[in-house]
Amino acid sequence: MKKRILATFFFIALSIFALSAVAFAADVSVRFEHTEHGLEEYAVITGFDSRGNAIWRYTTGKYDMAQMARVSAIGRYQDTYLFNEDGTIVALDVNTGMAKWKNPDFVGSPLDESCYCFGNDGTLYVCGYLGPDFYAVDINGKTLGRIESFDSSYFWACKIQKDSKNIVAVSLEGSDSGYAEKNPYVFYVDLNDLSYSQSINDLIIDNFHDVSRKAWYADSVQWAVNQGITEGTAPTTFSPEATCTTAQILTFLWRANGSPEPSISNPFSDVKPSDWYYRSAIWAYEAGIVDGNTFNGNTPCTRAATVTYLWKLAGKPATGQSVFTDVPSNAAYEQAVSWAVAQNITTGTSATTFSPNQTCTRGQIVTFLNRFLLNWKPQNVPSSTATATNAYRDVLNMYHEQIRTGWPARNQLDVCYLFYQEHSADGLSEIGYTLMDLDGDGTSELLISPVANAASDGMIYDLYSVVNGKVVHLASSGERDRYYLSEGSTVNNESSGGASLSTYTNYGLNALQGTLDVKQVIVFDSDADPENAFYGTTSNGTVYDYRRMKKIPVDEALSMIPKNVPFEVTSFANYR
Repeated sequence: MKKRILATFFFIALSIFALSAVAFAADVSVRFEHTEHGLEEYAVITGFDSRGNAIWRYTTGKYDMAQMARVSAIGRYQDTYLFNEDGTIVALDVNTGMAKWKNPDFVGSPLDESCYCFGNDGTLYVCGYLGPDFYAVDINGKTLGRIESFDSSYFWACKIQKDSKNIVAVSLEGSDSGYAEKNPYVFYVDLNDLSYSQSINDLIIDNFHDVSRKAWYADSVQWAVNQGITEGTAPTTFSPEATCTTAQILTFLWRANGSPEPSISNPFSDVKPSDWYYRSAIWAYEAGIVDGNTFNGNTPCTRAATVTYLWKLAGKPATGQSVFTDVPSNAAYEQAVSWAVAQNITTGTSATTFSPNQTCTRGQIVTFLNRFLLNWKPQNVPSSTATATNAYRDVLNMYHEQIRTGWPARNQLDVCYLFYQEHSADGLSEIGYTLMDLDGDGTSELLISPVANAASDGMIYDLYSVVNGKVVHLASSGERDRYYLSEGSTVNNESSGGASLSTYTNYGLNALQGTLDVKQVIVFDSDADPENAFYGTTSNGTVYDYRRMKKIPVDEALSMIPKNVPFEVTSFANYR
């Protein structure tokens, strides 16, 4: 009995000591000491407790001394301490001093503490003397990738720093020839696929350093910004991983619908006129998307709430039953989930689960909206040629009257300047019109064109659409600013500022807002660069801001400009 009591006491005491050791280890500090002895070098790495007592010691191998240290410190990430030993990265457990793993693929040697940085997940990014210029190893010691050399005219990468979640910036020191001219010399690396460029704008979307072009939500972010649906959270950040709130998603939807002014009084007790989402909240109530007397705008938006908002905006279409085990058949969002999956707006989080209570990020929300608006058809717009003709009747009558009577209202009408310049008073047979659904939303656009030009090169005098039952004038050609129907039912604008400057802007029609939205801009500017005069971008509002545009070789630039598409028109001589 006495032995059993003593054994039990010893076990308890040992357990307490072990628990204390674990807690104690959280305060461990690590010291790296590089030692040169004779013609050899090595390092001693020591772990100290909070009282300054050495609790473990690790001694590296000994190596012949070289120009650069063959044994060098890297740094600590949580409970792991890393160092370089003759081209092998070693990870020690700070609690015990035991090696967790060794990665022999590095080969190089870091210059100093600026030659490495850690990602949020513990991934190590490091550069070495005479290469590699970039090397990545995950928290378990697995090699993720390497770039041996960015530019052979430079000696070595000398600094790595995290620019954003997906981008690191690597600084290089140059050779004697050209060092002064090119220093500092920086390459940006996209961690998604190790693509790199000296211009970070080649790797990111719309100047957002946290939105890689390779990210799954990149196109949706670009779309949302181009459409004016959302902006970044700062000039260079979009925060795609940040949680999206109820106020944010409903404001996105409100903007996508043209930011209409609400026509009812404020139904919410927690929404004030000074709130940035005041109008969108009331609009959402008026549209039947939300109800009740409280809005709760700062509540994180869940997957179930998101698809429910979209489903209600689409008119609550009937659909089949959900196949997900975590979506009860009596749930208020069950039909919305089934509809959203059928419309390819979203998928489940697995084959059998939807995760309705999982909160959504900003990147997810703009992707949902993009997919929804690609398929959703605006309500109350003409859907047939006959109906569309009636919708545009006033415009067509105006053109016919102007041509027939000899343009008496010149400079008073919002129509093409060339309309008055290129045709005589008896030009009913020279000018025509056609109805064409350019964006496939069921609404025909009205194109006014010179008969000969329409048939030869697709030139458009004026372009109209119908938005929320109203005719909207979208585009009007000028003498050096002409619009053409182009490939993919898009609209191409060719403008000229003289022999040295020309711009080719390709637009897609935004039926929700009644605007032409930029798809691509190609600029020729021989004054900016006589040898390579072409620049390109897919962002809106960047024309002539060459810092945000990509340099394009002449052959590639010319191939990127969409071809104009001829079309047939009905002349006004045959109108009525």
